[in-house]
Amino acid sequence: MDQAIDSAAPFVTAFKLNTQHFIYRFPTHKIEELVRKIHSHGVPVIADHKLADIGSSNSVAIYRIIERMGFDGITIHPIIGWEGGIDVISEQAKRSKAGLFSVIYMSHPGAKDFYDLEIRGKPLYNLFLDQALERNLSGIVIGATRPEKLDEISRKILESKSRPIILTVGYGKQGGDFNAIPSSALQLNFLAFIGRSVLYSYLDDKKVSFSECIKNRTEEYKDLLNTRIARK
Repeated sequence: MDQAIDSAAPFVTAFKLNTQHFIYRFPTHKIEELVRKIHSHGVPVIADHKLADIGSSNSVAIYRIIERMGFDGITIHPIIGWEGGIDVISEQAKRSKAGLFSVIYMSHPGAKDFYDLEIRGKPLYNLFLDQALERNLSGIVIGATRPEKLDEISRKILESKSRPIILTVGYGKQGGDFNAIPSSALQLNFLAFIGRSVLYSYLDDKKVSFSECIKNRTEEYKDLLNTRIARK
């Protein structure tokens, strides 16, 4: 992982680590070292953990992930609601000066089964967005495979007074396309995360080293994103 971080860091704004791939594989001190490695490049790192339990349980997770491991932000599932759920996470995150990112719409095909359900006259994902804006959360998470949802949500944010960071995930191997990023999203605090397409790029190119593959692919995606931004 050190090689991947060193190769990608000069081209990125932030790292997002899916904690499911780390917490169950590595001891805490190894994850702490990994986070410190990323910080040594002056880059923040978000824990993609998707907290979704009651406040007391979430409090333990926040302590270990934010306060002990040193992550700068964490993702949450807003379905748990505010009182006794997100409010506890929010207070701890504020004390630690960490970001809180609410998952508004996921990237996998089955996400439509529930995120599109109408409740109180609105799709569920719009209720999640309303909560994030009203509570002034740091950011929201949207699957890059849903550009029409990203456009709709971005337009709603532009109409509001809040300006959360938009984390989009699922580009490349998961089906997201930079060319499909709506102009509305590019008017906001927009971040595009590319993980698998970069990390596993060495499988497609055996002529150069692992580090070189990571560097080349990260720089390539950065150029693609900048090209799309220039067209907005």
